[in-house]
Amino acid sequence: MFDRDKWELENQDLLKSWYERDRGSTRKIICGGCGRVFYTQSEKKMYCRPYRCGNIANNRRQKEKRIRARSNLTCEYCGGIYDAKRKDSRYCCNACRQKAYRNRVKAVAEVSE
Repeated sequence: MFDRDKWELENQDLLKSWYERDRGSTRKIICGGCGRVFYTQSEKKMYCRPYRCGNIANNRRQKEKRIRARSNLTCEYCGGIYDAKRKDSRYCCNACRQKAYRNRVKAVAEVSE
C-alpha cells in the first residue's frame, strides 16, 4: 500500500524542484507545529508530520487555553486579582487562605454556641 505522507517526507528535494519549476499542484508550506518549510501536493495538509507536529500544535493551543483560564482570578478573601498556579485555587496567597479558614472556624464555633 502506498503511503503518501512517507513518500513526501522522503522526496522533499524532488517536490521542491517541482515547486520551483511551477509544476502544477505542488505547494510550499510552513508547518503549523514545528515551523519547518516543506513541500506537498495535498490541498489540505498543514503539518509536515501530522502524527507529530499536529499534536505539538494542538498541545500548545490547549496549554495556552489552560493558562488563560487561570489568569485574572479574584481572591475570595481580599478581592485582589491574581494569576493562579492551579485552576481550582480560591485565594491569592497562603495568608488569605489561612485568614478565610480562621473566619470559617470562628463562624461555626459561634453558631454552635
